[in-house]
Amino acid sequence: DYAVMCADADFIIPTAISKCAFFLKEHSEYSSATGLYFSHPNFNTYIKYDFAISELYKGKKSAEHQTAAARVNAYFSGQVTSPRLYSVYRTQTFKLIWTETIKHVSDWGVAETFPCALSYILGKSKNLPIFYASRELKESAWFDNSLQQKWFSKENVEKCIIGLSSHLSKMDNIRNQKSKNILNENFNFYIKSFENKPELLENNSSNSLITKIRNKLNFRYRKNVLFYKGCDPSIYPQHFDDFLKLKNAVINSKLSIEELNKS
Repeated sequence: DYAVMCADADFIIPTAISKCAFFLKEHSEYSSATGLYFSHPNFNTYIKYDFAISELYKGKKSAEHQTAAARVNAYFSGQVTSPRLYSVYRTQTFKLIWTETIKHVSDWGVAETFPCALSYILGKSKNLPIFYASRELKESAWFDNSLQQKWFSKENVEKCIIGLSSHLSKMDNIRNQKSKNILNENFNFYIKSFENKPELLENNSSNSLITKIRNKLNFRYRKNVLFYKGCDPSIYPQHFDDFLKLKNAVINSKLSIEELNKS
């Protein structure tokens, strides 16, 4: 059996879940599988312009390193960009990840980081070349600098390292202290990467992050409307029917900006 978690602003393609589950069935060394992630406008934006999707995560998406430590390094350093939190898992693995997360995590920021890291420890991750999901962009950022500091406090990070180190030691057959050292280095790098990008952590009221993302994707949206009927070239025309289903779902829901931002 298999399990998947869907974010409140995401639309996952049902056939993609089946394909990911089949991949996991055939490849026991993988802990998770997913596909291509896109972004799409909300209903208000669609009324003003048009409906189109654009690939949300660029760069390497699969983590197929032979050791758990190498996969963890790839995750924390940003070498792999796929949102592992919303991948398909075997139910047993899914339960283990969230049981461990509940034990060792209390704040939301690390509640995303911990399960993702554990996923990479437990096995390889595969990103299939299929239309997997699309995220509806909101009007406001959901974090700021003060929250970031609270989430990744010394106490919270230490709890995460304790929870992850035992699994890393078991998977790579290394001493627990070595596992802790590896994880500590990775968390330090991860935290510093945010400190070096203060523009991503400005106050929510400025909407700076959302504005930057929207500006970056704007050209892609216009291009996809013009040449691919709103679909993205990476999945056109193979997944055009799924794109149309997504478009109809967003348009028919008619969610206002206020309703979307409450989620």
